[in-house]
Amino acid sequence: AAGSALAVSNWNETLAPNNNPLPDAINGVAQITVSGGGVTKRFDALSLNVNINNNAEEVSALRNRGALAINQGTMSATVDMELLYGDEGNAFHAAMLSNDEFSVEYAIQDGDGRAQLWRFPKCRITSERPNPGKNAPIVQNLSFSVESGGTDYTGAADAKMIEILRFYAPAAL
Repeated sequence: AAGSALAVSNWNETLAPNNNPLPDAINGVAQITVSGGGVTKRFDALSLNVNINNNAEEVSALRNRGALAINQGTMSATVDMELLYGDEGNAFHAAMLSNDEFSVEYAIQDGDGRAQLWRFPKCRITSERPNPGKNAPIVQNLSFSVESGGTDYTGAADAKMIEILRFYAPAAL
């Protein structure tokens, strides 16, 4: 495509391996921040799940073993996390009822201090208010449906659905 950096002449070449350590899935999550609906707070979540789907599907036909074409569907993303229910729980519930927008960010870092920031600039809460059992901690399950739009990391409007900022200094956390 014109203006694209895609080159098919070297598709099978790979970059030289590096010795960067992989981020730890538990200790490597440096920060989770939720902003919107009257809440801007860093959380230590009990769990975090991000699901990104490009919704591509193959088109098949008789007498063909493989796909004739691949249809590109609509991209979708969800972010789910569990938090201990705190003072902000009422704000989340009110924001859900009024269909407020949120932004969700999380940073992961490797053992050498390099990090990535994943941003979801425009999200809507799809979860319900928690209802724990007797003698149980109140855990807030927050589920977000990610939309395109919102404000990007520079403050400009109409952000992408997902922004990933590459490795930066851990002091920026």
